[in-house]
Amino acid sequence: MIATVLITMLMPAQAFEPRISLKQLNQILSDAKTKHKVPGMAAAVVTSRGIHALTWTGTRKAGTANPITEKDLWHLGSDTKAFTATLLAVLAEKNKIDFDAKFVDLFPKLKMSIRDDYKEMTLGHALRHRSGLPSNLKDWWAVPTTGTLPNQRLQALKRGLALEPTVTPGEKYSYSNLGYVLAGAAAEQAMGEDWETLLDRHVLRPLDIRTAGYGAPGTAGKLDQPLAHDGKGKAIEPGPRADNPPVMGPAGRLHMSLQDWALFMQDHLAGARGKGKLLKPEGYKKLHGVLKDETYTLGAWAYENTGGTIVLTHDGSNGGFYCSAAMLPGVDVGVLVVCNQGPKQGEAAVRQAIIAALKASVGR
Repeated sequence: MIATVLITMLMPAQAFEPRISLKQLNQILSDAKTKHKVPGMAAAVVTSRGIHALTWTGTRKAGTANPITEKDLWHLGSDTKAFTATLLAVLAEKNKIDFDAKFVDLFPKLKMSIRDDYKEMTLGHALRHRSGLPSNLKDWWAVPTTGTLPNQRLQALKRGLALEPTVTPGEKYSYSNLGYVLAGAAAEQAMGEDWETLLDRHVLRPLDIRTAGYGAPGTAGKLDQPLAHDGKGKAIEPGPRADNPPVMGPAGRLHMSLQDWALFMQDHLAGARGKGKLLKPEGYKKLHGVLKDETYTLGAWAYENTGGTIVLTHDGSNGGFYCSAAMLPGVDVGVLVVCNQGPKQGEAAVRQAIIAALKASVGR
């Protein structure tokens, strides 16, 4: 875990200007790219006041001279989950949804088809990966794509809630993409609109995030955005099957520019200081905190607290991109790193860069 590496050198919980320079960040990114031989990368250091430093390196496609640019779009994979959790928090503040609501009550029409194992499962359980639901459906593409997205997600729910739990719901952590699809469907059920529309209205537009889209970024046959690369470094052309299916949107389909992702982190850092745009201070506290003996927050962050210093992290990948976010609310610093290659090379490059950037940001 990133948090384990950092915890011995973190400063007391207070705001400060990150100590990392743009020159240092450039070198950190270059070193990671060179060592792990990935096509392209980008990184940003963020505070509640905005972007402190941002840089990029490499090419959109391995073996070409088409360079990464400042405005390029990056796939966030499972870092989409923090956006979904934030949307649910906004709706909860509007009294449109309740984190403690049981799914049998949220989806009364599905009541008879839900296994007894899940009768006590709540929306909060799903967001904290304690729903007991399997990580994924056996084949997400088997869900019919002819209906509306809310209908597709309901079909996925029927399939998922018929599966045997991996753990007893509510008792243990068990990471589940299916749980976040279910959470997105809960928002759709409460509001009568699809998750994409709700996310745009309640999270993206209020933060002035304008580059967000879904699925693999770019146009097939054109090198107008970074291409995904598999674990062996082979480029993957964008297209419907180059990413998770649309039904999985709430769990992992967002893409956007690094600057726009930074706006989201900036708001969470500002929110931790009582100055966020999307939520009241208590809303951010709920998203950033954990219940007793848990290590994953309601806001889709892996959590560690040692000596009063909170470190929140999360990685994301659709198999062809890899990204990571790390946020230290107490010292008002966050780092975002993205790469257009999937595990394991992309993961290794991103991890190296984000750890080095965090260390340099806090002056160690």
